Amino acid sequence: MNRLRQNQEIVRGVKAPRYRVPTRSELQEELAEVDRYRAAVSDVLRVIANSPDDLQPVFDAILDSATDLCQANVGALFLLRNESVYVVAQRGPAASALHLPEGPEHQIPPESPLGRLIRDSAPIHIGNLTEDQSYSRRETGTVAAVELAGGRTCLLVPMLKEDELIGTIGVLRPEVRPFTDRQLKLIVDFAAQAAIALEITRREAKYREVQIELAHGDRLAAPGQLTAAITHELKQPLAAVVKSANASLRWLTTDPPDVEEAKRCVERILTDADRAGEVISRIHSLMRKAGFTAS
Repeated sequence: MNRLRQNQEIVRGVKAPRYRVPTRSELQEELAEVDRYRAAVSDVLRVIANSPDDLQPVFDAILDSATDLCQANVGALFLLRNESVYVVAQRGPAASALHLPEGPEHQIPPESPLGRLIRDSAPIHIGNLTEDQSYSRRETGTVAAVELAGGRTCLLVPMLKEDELIGTIGVLRPEVRPFTDRQLKLIVDFAAQAAIALEITRREAKYREVQIELAHGDRLAAPGQLTAAITHELKQPLAAVVKSANASLRWLTTDPPDVEEAKRCVERILTDADRAGEVISRIHSLMRKAGFTAS
């Protein structure tokens, strides 16, 4: 009993943890961030629906939505292909300062912000670029981001396809204003959605290319098939015409000429010629229904 009483006293003496209740303005800001996230995803999906055959508008929409979502003024969208980095979209004043040369000869410094993201496939968040070691080492990309693009806070977010890094969204804020954990989560989620949307667009574009190639192959095969059909349909009446014409010549060259037999041969020639004309008319009608045009 004494031990139980002591334990109860200890429990009564422990203070319950205090949880901070968000203020009204903080809740409103959270709702605004969620609304910006939804709008960003919707904008990208709308562009994909309106530009099914062109990837560049999709690149631009992803970057525009990302910079708006991050409340940043400078951004760039990088794609990785064959171990090379390509800038496919840029936004903001002096955004060209973020441009990287294309081609396999260009090497990303492994300890630069972009190099670290490529190595780890994880977000790189730098609250103040001027305090980053890559700036102290005067690495070209970081120096350009600070001194040409006017960036201070930097965020690089990976775009992954089945755990494979396919691209990066990079944004700069002109002031030292680090992202909150909640903002980082929304931006990482947006990058994941953007990667999925981009992959779907690529697959649909490839599917349409295959369809176009197949349709082109069908169009190339159609004239040959049509020629074979015409030959087959006309072969019999034309052969009959030739046969009747030869017979008519023989009847006319006999001594004396047999005009009646020659006349019957000419009548058969006219009948077979009409059959050939009907075949041509029928094929012509089929061509018009199928949409074939003479070229």
